[in-house]
Amino acid sequence: MSYRAITVTTTPTVIASYNPRRISLTIVNVGNNDVYISIDPQNIIANGFPIPSGMILTLTREDGDKAEYAFYAQTLTGSSELRIQEGVV
Repeated sequence: MSYRAITVTTTPTVIASYNPRRISLTIVNVGNNDVYISIDPQNIIANGFPIPSGMILTLTREDGDKAEYAFYAQTLTGSSELRIQEGVV
């Protein structure tokens, strides 16, 4: 399975663009800092979902998640590296 690496900092970063063919999205935080993700690029830290260092988040349409949406990420301090894998049809 292929994946891509993205470095996330204190500046909002697009980690997955909108893709209507995407049926799943897996995000792995392999960095040292917590990362917050959101479908809204505004107020990611305050309103986003935290992914602690070492944790994995998987979104699937089958479970009712909106995996096709665009996702943004940001750290509170420093930077962290994510691994992103998308399932598309």
